[in-house]
Amino acid sequence: MAQFFDVRGEWEARQSNGFVVDFVIHKQVLRVVDPAFTDVFGTASQRGATVEGRVDGAVSGNQFFALVFWNKQSQGKYFGTFGLLQAVPRSPPYARITGYTHDRMNPQDQATWYTADKFLLSDF
Repeated sequence: MAQFFDVRGEWEARQSNGFVVDFVIHKQVLRVVDPAFTDVFGTASQRGATVEGRVDGAVSGNQFFALVFWNKQSQGKYFGTFGLLQAVPRSPPYARITGYTHDRMNPQDQATWYTADKFLLSDF
C-alpha cells in the first residue's frame, strides 16, 4: 500500500487576501490509472459569505492540488506543499500545507494560503 497525506475531513485554508476557505473533503481514493496519486472530492465555502463550491483535487507525494468550482461561476485553483513538522517520538509524522491560489477566470486574483490543521500519512 502507498502512503499519502490524508486530507479527508474539515479543515481551513487561511489566505493572504483575508479570505478563509473551509474545505470538507469527503473522499480520498487511490487513482486507478496512476497510483502515484490519490484523488480527492469534497466541498468548500468562503467563511462569512454565501459562496460555496465543489472540490476536485489530488494528492501526490508532498503536493496538494485542487480546483474549486465556486457557485459564483469562478474557479479557484489551489496548489500546496505539505511541510513535515517535528513529530513526537514513536508517533506518526504530520504536516501542514502552504501554497498559493488564483482564480482561473481572473489569474491576476492571487493569494498565498496555509493551514493550521495537521495532516497525517495514511495507507491508501
